[in-house]
Amino acid sequence: MLKFGTDGWRAIIAEEFTFHNLRLVTRAVADYLKSKTDAPTVVIGYDNRFMGAEYAAAVAETMAACGVRAILGDQAYPTPVVAYAVREFKATGGVMLTASHNPYYYNGFKFIPDYAGPATGEITSAIERNIASLTGGAPAPRAEERVDIAITTLDSAYRVHLLDFIDTKSIRAAKISAGIDPYYGAGLNLMPALAREAGLAATVIHDSIDPLFGGTLPDPSEANLTELRSLVKENGLDMGLALDGDADRFGVITSDGRYLTPNQVVAIILLHMVKNRGAQGAAVRTVATTHLIDAVAAAYNIEVVETPVGFKYVGAVMRQRSVIIGGEESGGLSVLGHIPEKDGLLANLLLAEMVAREGRSLADIWDGIRADFGDYFNTRLDIEYPQTKMAALLKGLASAPPKVLAGLNVTGVNRTDGVKLLLAGDAWLLVRPSGTEPLIRAYIEAKSHKKLIALESAVREMLQK
Repeated sequence: MLKFGTDGWRAIIAEEFTFHNLRLVTRAVADYLKSKTDAPTVVIGYDNRFMGAEYAAAVAETMAACGVRAILGDQAYPTPVVAYAVREFKATGGVMLTASHNPYYYNGFKFIPDYAGPATGEITSAIERNIASLTGGAPAPRAEERVDIAITTLDSAYRVHLLDFIDTKSIRAAKISAGIDPYYGAGLNLMPALAREAGLAATVIHDSIDPLFGGTLPDPSEANLTELRSLVKENGLDMGLALDGDADRFGVITSDGRYLTPNQVVAIILLHMVKNRGAQGAAVRTVATTHLIDAVAAAYNIEVVETPVGFKYVGAVMRQRSVIIGGEESGGLSVLGHIPEKDGLLANLLLAEMVAREGRSLADIWDGIRADFGDYFNTRLDIEYPQTKMAALLKGLASAPPKVLAGLNVTGVNRTDGVKLLLAGDAWLLVRPSGTEPLIRAYIEAKSHKKLIALESAVREMLQK
């Protein structure tokens, strides 16, 4: 059965991600949309992956055949743009065809409800029930129903919103230079355009369409940003700003060539939102995200809300209350005044805005945070583990956790998602199953690199036992 994971249905092209299965999922979503209104409308977008435009056309035609009016993007667009278009067009929902930062041979189907954020588990479960109830393929579109497909630009309102949201006056005055790396993805036109319109002197790389993403993962990780680092250092640029395949995640290089992790960036932007923008509300992070956010929040008397892993949980809190920032360690964030969907373009421009407002480099800003709040070292281990034994592992850790781990006392147990062991000295360990592979994901944070290494060894030894 076709299943929706933490961020939609993803599968290997031509193996499970076929036109037949795509139409089947589309038909299930169409049934869901029709259960919400008598005249449903859906916005459809896609990224630069292989056959993206053709897959999107098949979704539009199937929606039309099912009686849903389709608004189809005229080119590839980032996920946050499609989400914003759902709100702008007052659509019943949206579909984004992307596998985000997965390998080039994957594609995916992400459903975006009318609130312009990730679909909740309740919604995806309803769609999965619709899939299970369907037999055969989806209906073929009839000629007279093609009038229900409108092909149009999707990013006009988004561009206006973002440029109005960002302090472009300060950025222009600061004369900031930036290397831009959209990594062959859906942001390859929009990110450079927004950067220049915001006042950045932008030098762009990897801005051509390549469904193979240069032969690597379309993931703005440190390992994949070596060319951006070289560009920044060799040209004396103020920063390097990158995106993933569908532009909902960010990657950052400082002027001295340091890579800032997503954990660090979320903390930096939280500080900016409070200190320079005067934002009020809560800070929301997933259970796997750094506690540096807690330290920054405590300094400004800000409440921290912890959610399970997945931006859909962060977005749910953002829809319910005033949230300064919502972030996750895997590179997603959004802020107060924006849609409840992760947005790499927004994150990049906010970093430029902070540099302009502070009048100092990102490297200096980060070093200042380290001086004020101390170091936070973190990592994620992917450890092979039999799926048949995972439930017993988690139950045992929760009911009878070790008293000491790598010389640190275990001070508490958190069951928000998986099992999180709170340790002395502001360290912690989160153990949770992959969900799609026979892997245990172990997230670790400590206040020294030496202690982090010791915890890594202790975790591997604990799991082997």
